[in-house]
Amino acid sequence: MNPLTAISEPTASLGQAPTIPRNAPKFRTEADVASGQSFATGIDWEAIEAHVARLQRQLAHAVEQHHRPAIRHYKWLLRHSYHAKLLAIRMVTQENAGRKTPGVDGRTYTTPDERDLLLQEVDLQRRPLPVRRVFIPKKNGKLRPLGIPSISDRVAQALHKFAMEPEWDVQFEPNSYGFRPNRSAWDAIEQLFKLLAPRRAPQWVIEGDIKGFFDNVQHHLLLARLAPEDRTYIRRILEAPIMDPRRGKPCQGARATVTLPADRRRLL
Repeated sequence: MNPLTAISEPTASLGQAPTIPRNAPKFRTEADVASGQSFATGIDWEAIEAHVARLQRQLAHAVEQHHRPAIRHYKWLLRHSYHAKLLAIRMVTQENAGRKTPGVDGRTYTTPDERDLLLQEVDLQRRPLPVRRVFIPKKNGKLRPLGIPSISDRVAQALHKFAMEPEWDVQFEPNSYGFRPNRSAWDAIEQLFKLLAPRRAPQWVIEGDIKGFFDNVQHHLLLARLAPEDRTYIRRILEAPIMDPRRGKPCQGARATVTLPADRRRLL
């Protein structure tokens, strides 16, 4: 039982009411856990992480049960959760390698007081700011264009990721490992060992790559696969203007900012 809540994990149909054990601790709401907490005064990260993880588990369970009303409900909770916003800000401004790289607004949030200010500024309803385009070298010597959103837009994207990742992760193939939670290259190595170690194992390993996938992916196909409650948010992200330093002003153009899992066949 999760110590953060008295409601047990869903095990029956989502149409039934959750069961509450007799010896369960007193229920603590988000307001109870987050009251008096801020980046400046300190945050009980263990309790907040547990609360967000519980919502994501319930969302994944609703997806497995094909319960659309519950799916929309849990995704709304994750997008508007105060706890999820705290985690998103910590991930973007403290843990991410690009936490000191500003967007077009030139702002970074490196102190606790600045992160508390960002907590009030993040708004999922507004349109994203233009992205700052930079060029990074590729292995073949060419340059790859990279769009850098503002810090507040990165936090908004992280919130959408919290809400969408559990829904899609349970639908992908069991042996895909790229850009998926709680999976790494070591899991892929383990699966390869199980397949190739036996004496009568396959003798060939074929490596494949989709040339220029992110340069040519059709965004309308991606959007068509999304649920209606996700489509508006993701369309705004994909269609955000680009601030090209060579032109000095924003230009309209779609950009692929959503990280796709390795199993792209199911998505397209």
